[in-house]
Amino acid sequence: QYTWFYTNVDDSKRSHFLQPGFTILPPSNAFNIPSFERAHAHFDLHYQIGDLELGRNYYVSRTLKLRPFIGVKGTWQKQDYNVFYETVNVLNTVFDYKARFDQSIWGLGMRAGLKTSWQFSKYIALYGDVAFTGIWLHYDTDRKDTFGAVVNSQQVGNEITTVNIQDHLRLIKPVLEFAIGLRGETYFACGRYHFLVQAGWESQVWINQTLYINLRDHYDRFDLNLQGFTAKIRFDF
Repeated sequence: QYTWFYTNVDDSKRSHFLQPGFTILPPSNAFNIPSFERAHAHFDLHYQIGDLELGRNYYVSRTLKLRPFIGVKGTWQKQDYNVFYETVNVLNTVFDYKARFDQSIWGLGMRAGLKTSWQFSKYIALYGDVAFTGIWLHYDTDRKDTFGAVVNSQQVGNEITTVNIQDHLRLIKPVLEFAIGLRGETYFACGRYHFLVQAGWESQVWINQTLYINLRDHYDRFDLNLQGFTAKIRFDF
């Protein structure tokens, strides 16, 4: 199985008391930053997954089918998080602050799980799937913070870089996968052909997968959660 997914999102906010969720390093100790009044953020996610598995279907009873499996999971992912803050003082000077968090990872790990099918009738079933992966990941992370000043729509001086950090990590992370839904299937032409259609909800949880460089605690950790409605049509012959 191969999964390719790309998404991006923008958001903005205005307030007199905006505070970033991470530590900021000012250009100098004498640099006094007023409260931020405007903020804008952009997030990109490139998500590629490859699963190779070996499993076997068998009947436990007339109403329950199981498919245990083992295999490997490989991934390549990239996250870009860019955030921009502005603050305006009484002299009509705009201070621009930009923070860029980039993360690129690739890895490989062992995957195992169980797929179940609970038959309500000859054609209708409730399916439930679960899988667990312990995956080794190679991280390339970096963070860059810059300050600038604009007076009457004109930039004053060059941007000042206060943070410019790159790091490489090698970690083992857990990945959880869940799925549940309804399935309809039938065999016809003396069992030579099989047709299946199903729809349900699927969720993947990459625990502590997203790492953002923090000036105090070294790293802020966040789960990467993907979930949504999925549908499938299958024909066997």
